[in-house]
Amino acid sequence: MPKKTAGLFILLLSLVGLSGCNLISRPVSPDVSLFEQIKAAAEKGDVQAQYNLALAYDEGRGTLSDHQQAAIWYQKAAEQGHSVAIYHLGQMYDYGEGVELNSQLAEDWYVKAIKPGDVVASYYSGYIYQDRESTKKSSQGYPQNIFWYLDEANSGNTTAQYNLGLAYYFGVGINQDKSRAAYWYQKSAEQGNPFAQYNLGLIYASGEGVEQSEAQALHWYTLSAQQGYVLAQYNLATVYDNGQGVEQDHSKAVFWYKKAARQGDVMAQFNLAVANYLGEGTEQNYEQAAYWYHQAAEQGYPLAQYNLGVLYSQGRGVHQDHGLATYWYQQAAEGGLDKAQLALAIAYYQGKGVKKNNKQTLYWLEKAA
Repeated sequence: MPKKTAGLFILLLSLVGLSGCNLISRPVSPDVSLFEQIKAAAEKGDVQAQYNLALAYDEGRGTLSDHQQAAIWYQKAAEQGHSVAIYHLGQMYDYGEGVELNSQLAEDWYVKAIKPGDVVASYYSGYIYQDRESTKKSSQGYPQNIFWYLDEANSGNTTAQYNLGLAYYFGVGINQDKSRAAYWYQKSAEQGNPFAQYNLGLIYASGEGVEQSEAQALHWYTLSAQQGYVLAQYNLATVYDNGQGVEQDHSKAVFWYKKAARQGDVMAQFNLAVANYLGEGTEQNYEQAAYWYHQAAEQGYPLAQYNLGVLYSQGRGVHQDHGLATYWYQQAAEGGLDKAQLALAIAYYQGKGVKKNNKQTLYWLEKAA
């Protein structure tokens, strides 16, 4: 047996002698990138998140620029009736960015952007019915549509105020200015726009364009969360969970994790499972822990898949089933989680829940090493 292989098996033998697999119990940090939060919400069907994700791909904010992905997500948001996404999708077809150039499809999407009573209809009308070439850039060097946003925002249009805040924050069509982004988010947030309230909370939490204030972040997260915005609910839960700018309160954290988890937020589902398992902020309940790990695991979250595997291995909250334990270890292992890869290697070595297989043992042990 080669030295490397022998060494790995010796390591495995020492690990098999330990008490078994342990759950990953530390709740997920709230310091998950904004891009990842937006992507997770977009994949659950949140139309505003789909638009924001498209914008991120379009402009390379928080990720590499990818016009094809931008077009995909603009279309998903457009199909749910998001007017600004409809307009941007028209632009993609108009200029052949991320899609094959198609003037007719561009015109079709532009027309769909205009709806009777739409609060931003004048913005689209100004762009569509003027000569496209002459409106690409204004004399100040900005796209003409920015001035329609400004007109609408100054007239008190909360949607335009929010979108103008986005434009300033990401530097889309205008020079990036996060203090101006905060100004327009606040204008929109004060009118009750939950997306603006959430983004304003993020800005106060990070201190971008404003003086950092955990109290203000908490205030705006709360207002957005109370309106049912899932990303705000999750962030508010983590604020209480970690005592950021407020007295630590696990019961309030559980309350908001539950709100977000019921809307399908995978990280909230995982943290809610952890709280139920530990009895932190709620009564200890292994069945509820297993339930929420399962919900997150079904969405492909490796940490939840691994923890669910541990519960099946231990028979906590579920009937003991080494076959299902191994199944979930495999799912998490294929997602790159090293603890799951090690657990799977041990399962193959012991033949527990799966047929004994030294080749697979070595494969997963090398992956975990």
